[in-house]
Amino acid sequence: MTSHLSPATIRSAVERLGESRAQSILLDYLIFKRAQLEAGGDATTPVVTGTKSDPYVAAINQLSQVADPGASDLPYFSPFGARRDKGRGYKSKKFPSNGPSDTVNRWQSRPARPIDYVPDTSPKQFVPVERTANELEGFLLVAAKPTGPTDKPRLLDLAIWIYRTADLSANADGDNVSAASLVEEAKKTLGLTDLEIEAVFDSTTGVDELLPLGQSVATPAEYLPVAPAQSKKAATPSTAAATSVVDPDSVDEVVQFVAAKGFVFDPWQIAAFVTAVRTKPFVILAGISGTGKTKLPKLVAQATGAHFRRIPVRPDWTDSSELLGYERLGQGTTFVPGQLLRVAREAQENPDQQFFVLLDEMNVARVEYYLAEVLSHIEERSRQTDGSIASDPLVPTASDPAWADIRLPGNLTIVGSVNMDETTFGFSRKVLDRSFVIEFSTVSLSAVKELGDISQAEPWPVERWRPSSLSLAEHPHHSHEDVGRVISALETINESLAPMQMQVGYRVRDEIAMFVLSALDCPDAFVGEDESVINPLDLAIAMKVLPRIQGTGPTLRLALVQLLAWADPASSSESTTGIETESFPFCADRLAMMIQRLDDTGFTSFWL
Repeated sequence: MTSHLSPATIRSAVERLGESRAQSILLDYLIFKRAQLEAGGDATTPVVTGTKSDPYVAAINQLSQVADPGASDLPYFSPFGARRDKGRGYKSKKFPSNGPSDTVNRWQSRPARPIDYVPDTSPKQFVPVERTANELEGFLLVAAKPTGPTDKPRLLDLAIWIYRTADLSANADGDNVSAASLVEEAKKTLGLTDLEIEAVFDSTTGVDELLPLGQSVATPAEYLPVAPAQSKKAATPSTAAATSVVDPDSVDEVVQFVAAKGFVFDPWQIAAFVTAVRTKPFVILAGISGTGKTKLPKLVAQATGAHFRRIPVRPDWTDSSELLGYERLGQGTTFVPGQLLRVAREAQENPDQQFFVLLDEMNVARVEYYLAEVLSHIEERSRQTDGSIASDPLVPTASDPAWADIRLPGNLTIVGSVNMDETTFGFSRKVLDRSFVIEFSTVSLSAVKELGDISQAEPWPVERWRPSSLSLAEHPHHSHEDVGRVISALETINESLAPMQMQVGYRVRDEIAMFVLSALDCPDAFVGEDESVINPLDLAIAMKVLPRIQGTGPTLRLALVQLLAWADPASSSESTTGIETESFPFCADRLAMMIQRLDDTGFTSFWL
């Protein structure tokens, strides 16, 4: 008869590890430790990382695999820091090659790294570096703060995670197993030293307990939080939509191109930008200065063979004349085309090429003043008789007929970069409803990319940028199951926003649904640097809905609290596992910040 840890025991351990100060990279460190033992060595044995190293792959599977990679898009899980992980700990099928191996490589730029590259080894080998307890704690744990996690991960919880599927009948004492014996086994399994335990773990809490055992192995669904949706398209694309499908490998190539240029972006940020462009030709990149908002569209254009034009916005813009043009009066009337109109003409004359226009620092002037006509033309785009997408003429009253027929063509995307601070203007709901807002507010100053080979970037045909439809009703997959997820989420959100008259309408519904459907073309790209999975619906709501929320008062606070309980069910006092309800960690993080800001200052908004 076999004996296994109960689902409740494993679930509690997973929740505590997720709420502890452990960073997700602690799993990568432990994988390295286990790989040393798998290779038959000791604490000084060099380890080859990556999928060509059998000991390393075996260690990854032992410590993180929770499903068959052939049957699941999310077969790996890390319990460490899962509460702060946007994917709640889940890792994609690419995790063995793009996760811990790359992480160890990235550590080489950090001064307190616990693992060092062995020079002139191929394939690359790494060895541990002797560090003090304070150095290890600072590297592998987040700092203890009053507003964040305060506890080190329990060594017992790690042991429970390691032996989540093990037959413990040899260690059993009746219907229980000694927690202390499990901890001792875990120390041996990972080769943990006393210094590592002192630095990183709480080694005393719970070790005197007896853990209940059952006869069957707990299934991951019984102890893991709900996974982000990674469903595939349920139907074959129609002929109309087939030309706009993006090969997942092509997005990965863009991610690799950007990294090879030395810029630091998470894969999901690039995937979100590409997906947003393929949904709506107006994207706003917001966040703190120096995070690459201006560089991203230029890099994507370079990687895909598109054309890039930059238009710096000036504070004195009060109408559309600088963008669309104006009539110069004098000896006769002369039409002077604006900068955007010139690019629109170039794009219209080159329909087989993609164009990006960057309105740099677009909110140093009021966007509603100088971009109003362009926003209206974006909304009234339609399919032409030849199948292309275009708006009505941008300046039909221009005295020069050559400019009077220039439209906003389907191969032109407008991107705005914005810094939200006291020197800039905010956005009205009119602007936010008509755009996707991708925010860059999290930076990792220790991340230093090495320059790489960029010769493999392949130009994209313009059809890859073309949206499958201009509305949800005409989308070939409007009945896809993910559309139901979108509608259900937005209906819940509207219930909370109704008292402030901040509900979203049909336009926002359609664009979120089409974003989620478009994201299905490249699900593996919606991951973080550590291969944590990012839910596209979570992203879309954060991009399209939350920026519209701002104000003051108890009614707004109640709405934010309700939305937080919806976005993060595990945070509710009535929730025990969070297993049965989908979570939205991106939204939850921002909602928690907005509530805190409202409490601190009496006013809140989405923007940092």
